[in-house]
Amino acid sequence: MHNTYIIGRKGDIYIRDNAVSRHHAQLTVSHNEVHLKDLDSANEVYLVKNGRLIRFFHGFVQLNQSVVIGSKQYTINQLLGMVGSHRAA
Repeated sequence: MHNTYIIGRKGDIYIRDNAVSRHHAQLTVSHNEVHLKDLDSANEVYLVKNGRLIRFFHGFVQLNQSVVIGSKQYTINQLLGMVGSHRAA
């Protein structure tokens, strides 16, 4: 079984940020794996590794992995905790 969530201004994981596309990225959780995919967003998705931003297209990520979506940084775990919440900044 897997769950798929859209990250964006019109997504399951709502981010209120003009730098975020309506459908910015997709998170798919399947068994013990999490897959992140950029949905051809205008401002892209970046992994944070050793303090540097690395352009990210798609692949498996860890729950504690930090990513930049729009103008803010989140961990994958934080994003999953935002599912269904429209109060996120």
